[in-house]
Amino acid sequence: MNRGWSSKGPSPRGARPGRGNTLKEASLRVRRTTRAYGRRVLDVVRAVTCVIAIVHSARQRFVFGIACAVAVAYGLVASAFCVLTAVRRGAVGAEYAVGLLFLGPSAVPASGGSPLPTSTWIALHPLTSLLGSAVLGAAPWAWASRKSTRLSPHSVESRGWDAVSSSFLLLTVIALARLVLGGLVEIFMARSARP
Repeated sequence: MNRGWSSKGPSPRGARPGRGNTLKEASLRVRRTTRAYGRRVLDVVRAVTCVIAIVHSARQRFVFGIACAVAVAYGLVASAFCVLTAVRRGAVGAEYAVGLLFLGPSAVPASGGSPLPTSTWIALHPLTSLLGSAVLGAAPWAWASRKSTRLSPHSVESRGWDAVSSSFLLLTVIALARLVLGGLVEIFMARSARP
């Protein structure tokens, strides 16, 4: 039995309707799967890392770090709201299933009409927003690691700055890894679209 997807309905090789053969049925299957596994994504790691960075920055009274972590978290929440709205409307196709399941909602370029300001732009330009997240993570990381190296490595203050710098380093590495993966996906999709 052929279980391939087709935009015109079931394939002529005996596939039956209702078995996931059309794009609409595949999209419904992706939505169900997303609800079931939606919490197991890389964006959850980013969100937790943002919270950890905010807490460590607050302990050190590092206002610049707090502002950068809040900006990264806002970009993550804004893209998640847009993609959630787009998935509910059916505007996100099945081709983004893997990105949605494993990388999270910020991997899917879709505008969903979220009420948050600039959320549509963030959702439509995921590579640019990831680059911004990388910069917003790298700047506090450089600042905190520089402050840490000036202090004695055995001091409590130095350990606090090390905690701040390591949380921002993780945010930067995640954003850069997602940026590389997103660039590779764009290259692959451009090559597969060629006749």
